[in-house]
Amino acid sequence: HKKMIDSLNAISVSKNQLPLLFSFDSEPSLFNGRLQGTKSLMNTIDIRTEKQSDSVATIINNKLLEIGFHQNFAPVVDISPENEAIKDRSFGNDKNKVIELSNQFIKTTQNQGIIATAKHFPGHGLVKGDTHKKSVYIDGELQELNVYPPLIEAGVLSIMMAHITITNNKKYNTNGLPASCSRNIVTDLLKNELGFKGLILTDALNIMKAVTIIDNAPLLASKAGNDMLLMPIDEIETINSILDEMRINPIYKKQVYQSVKKIIRLKIHLGLIQ
Repeated sequence: HKKMIDSLNAISVSKNQLPLLFSFDSEPSLFNGRLQGTKSLMNTIDIRTEKQSDSVATIINNKLLEIGFHQNFAPVVDISPENEAIKDRSFGNDKNKVIELSNQFIKTTQNQGIIATAKHFPGHGLVKGDTHKKSVYIDGELQELNVYPPLIEAGVLSIMMAHITITNNKKYNTNGLPASCSRNIVTDLLKNELGFKGLILTDALNIMKAVTIIDNAPLLASKAGNDMLLMPIDEIETINSILDEMRINPIYKKQVYQSVKKIIRLKIHLGLIQ
């Protein structure tokens, strides 16, 4: 990983480009599998205290900083130890405990200079099914939504959108689209209603069937208000579709520029841009 990052940074410098932002999916439950050769950590579900959350986050941060990563796609803030996709990746099913341990993980991560990412908005814990395999639905009330305001207030810098479709909810219905592709959820709810001004990104766009079955999902996700698109199937096609839309849609063009400015501002705060 470090050799790859050093190589890409060298190319960036040689081409006189803005410094690159490197992100990694390093939850406690996935850490050893993602970075083979590292010591095993306790699963997220086994973290019971703020001290443990702080300790585990510190171990992860030290390794990420050593390699050259700037952003961690963690913590999982879903309320559940039971969901098929989440399993032991959650802090549990007690909302207050999830908020407490997530906030500590986020605080420790960001104090060490790594961007923390709360996921999966608006909640993947109390649903049936796995978005990697099929469309998954929140039927009715957004039961996990109230986890997020305390995290936003405490200063989490990024939030990852779930590919979950919302039905039978007059206010937050996504009309058959995943939440990640719904402007009603990304912009109206997360940005406007909850007041989140940080970086918003999608969950993976290339391996999760709940979104790969949607035509032009990356463009829809961008138009919905996401600032960063995680692993679209065809990056060139995605870039071209965004540029084409920007040419005919000045409001969307302004939105894309705002997303780019957010990313540049993050790089400045991380010290990547002097």
